[in-house]
Amino acid sequence: MTAANDDRPVAGPTRSDTANDRRSTITVDEAWAIEVDRARADLARIAGHGAVEMTPIAFESGLDLCANDDGDDERGWLVAGLIPAHGFTLQASAPKCGKTWIAESVALALASATPLFGVFATARKPRHVFLLLAEDSRADTKRRLRKLLAGAGLDETVLDRVHVKCRERVDLLNVDHLARVVASVRMLSCKPALVVIDTLRDAHSGSEVEDMDAVSRRLRDLASVLDCALFVTHHVRKLRPRATFTFDDVRGGTELRARMEAGLLARRVDGDGGPIEQKSELRNGAPRTFWLRLDIDDTSARWSYSATRPPKGPATPTVANDNTEAKAKAKARTPDEEREAVYAALDEHVLRSVRDAAKGAQMRPSRAAGYIDELVKANRAKRPAGRGGVLRIPAAIPVAP
Repeated sequence: MTAANDDRPVAGPTRSDTANDRRSTITVDEAWAIEVDRARADLARIAGHGAVEMTPIAFESGLDLCANDDGDDERGWLVAGLIPAHGFTLQASAPKCGKTWIAESVALALASATPLFGVFATARKPRHVFLLLAEDSRADTKRRLRKLLAGAGLDETVLDRVHVKCRERVDLLNVDHLARVVASVRMLSCKPALVVIDTLRDAHSGSEVEDMDAVSRRLRDLASVLDCALFVTHHVRKLRPRATFTFDDVRGGTELRARMEAGLLARRVDGDGGPIEQKSELRNGAPRTFWLRLDIDDTSARWSYSATRPPKGPATPTVANDNTEAKAKAKARTPDEEREAVYAALDEHVLRSVRDAAKGAQMRPSRAAGYIDELVKANRAKRPAGRGGVLRIPAAIPVAP
């Protein structure tokens, strides 16, 4: 999304005929004020807080409703069988399962009218997609988009239909924030098919226990006012590699599940680097399970898909970090090199847990614990009483007996 220095979008035609008629005679500031007021009014109307229009409610018979084939039924799909063209779809996953890679892949598939993951059909015509990325920098986003384009064999002109705002946090519980989002999208000369919010935790100021009902209502309202679909990424608690998982593991899952049109649950099948198992759940439709693998190299990122088993292929790095070479070197170390790696992962001033040391040394916690015991016996590390951690002892400092 292109923005001016004052963080307001550059003016362009809106989807309001009245605003279009007036656009040639008003300034950017005036156009922005009009869109903000219109957005606030639309949000109030959708939420049921606006003025009531005192006209008769036009009831129709069920027979007429069902006989009228006016295209209202479901309004179709953005991604066949996965993402409806209305309401919000929730992509929930455990940490390091590629939520943002998946969200940006959805955006590129819609912008290019090509199958998602090479399998799931998208709309026949290219669509415009908006990305609100709370966590990611411009550099990280450019890197991912370029690699995904290369992996899918797409031209960079596709990106003209992908509108990005990095490090932008909105509060779904604040109507002014919502109005700003709506007005910003409407100021651009394109109708959105999808707005991506990555991640939900960064898109509201409430509690993930007490306020998710209100958050889910605002997601539904935002999709309705913009007349498009939302794709929202969210976290689940960290799962064991072989643990079963459902929407009960999603933070605020009960409330979100009640209002979402579709949901996707992702987890690593075999821990970091393993295939991603995706479970899809639809409000009206049968659930399905499939597997994905994302193979990343220096220039591209390519998805492979399997409907019945994890796809075979080269080992995949954790999608958040391209560290295949570092992991290969870690596996080739001798026991002495592993012990020194654990020693290097400790700190002489800050307590480190066994898990912290294992992560720094790139090995299993149980293996790191054994090396820590050896370092303690050799007076190269110590466990301060009652403090629950390990300190490194510098080699130049003698240890009192």
